Amino acid sequence: MGRRFVIVWRVSVSEFFVHRLRLLAGSTASLLAMVGVGAILLPAASADRIVRGCTVVAHPTLQHHASCAGAGLSRANLSRANLSYADLTHANLTRAKLSRANLFHANLSEATLDGANLTRARLSRADLTHSSLVRANLSHAIAHSANLSHANMFRTVLSGADLRGADLTDAGVSSAKFCHTTMPDGHTDNSAC
Repeated sequence: MGRRFVIVWRVSVSEFFVHRLRLLAGSTASLLAMVGVGAILLPAASADRIVRGCTVVAHPTLQHHASCAGAGLSRANLSRANLSYADLTHANLTRAKLSRANLFHANLSEATLDGANLTRARLSRADLTHSSLVRANLSHAIAHSANLSHANMFRTVLSGADLRGADLTDAGVSSAKFCHTTMPDGHTDNSAC
């Protein structure tokens, strides 16, 4: 009696595995068929997007990046946008939302960023010469080796910003215009008032 039970059990186990293999093969075939007809929607690869006529390139490089010189981007929402190497010279970014935006090596010379939110933005090696940052918020921004010479920083907030290696001087004379500017360490700089 005990021997018969073992034989039946072995047959049942083998039938179970055969049945499971058939289900797996059927599931795989069904999955492949669904992918073939497009029934399964996979997330699309990130693509370029256009913001007020400015094409924000999905994966910018030194050769292929946003070219938006003189663009009217006032109040535009560019939070978390990757604007590395972007040409934003003379652009109007008044009150633009640029928090956590990547502006590595971007050219923002003579751009207007008055009232812009640049909290935690990455501005390393960005060119901000002659830009206007009146009342802009750059708290906790990373601006390693950024060029801020001749930038107008009236009432700009720089608290917690990392300005290591940033160009704020011209031949030993402060050329960035600080007036009622909150500096990274919290003190107020009124040197150009």
